[in-house]
This record gives sequence, structure tokens and C-alpha cells, in this order.
Amino acid sequence: MQFILPDQPILSDTERHKDDVAKILNRDNFAPDLILFNGSSLKSGVVQERIRSAIRHWFRLEDANFPRVLENPDPDISVASWMLYMRQ
Repeated sequence: MQFILPDQPILSDTERHKDDVAKILNRDNFAPDLILFNGSSLKSGVVQERIRSAIRHWFRLEDANFPRVLENPDPDISVASWMLYMRQ
């Protein structure tokens, strides 16, 4: 089974607001710096690297270290943990 991502991201809203985003971020490149993988199918290192590779391709990034992966010690409950943290 081959895992395939589209050649182009679905960026209609981003494209529509590109000038506003550039002004707010004070940069022209909108590539994510960090990525957090939650549980389920995103636990696989192969899947994670394929997603990172697609993001590098979409945003024309040459540095293989981007986007960096945030450490996630318990990906199956990370969203619930974050929600509990935010409610404090």
C-alpha cells in the first residue's frame, strides 16, 4: 500500500488572505515551523516523514529538518491533555 498526498495543498483560504498573513507574520514564507502528530495513524514514523516531506515540497523548503516535530509522549491522549491544560 502506498501513502500518497496531493501535489498541492488545499490553500484556498490561505491564498485568499495571503497579504494579511504576510503582514501579521512579517514574512513571505507561510511554511509551518513545527508540527504535532496526534495518535492513530499519525504514530507511524513513515507517515510522519511522508507528511513532513509533502510540506517541504509544498512550501519549497530544502532543509530536511523542517518542519520540526514537537515531542509528544502520549499521542493518543494529547488533544484531551491539551484541552484539560487550557481549562485550568
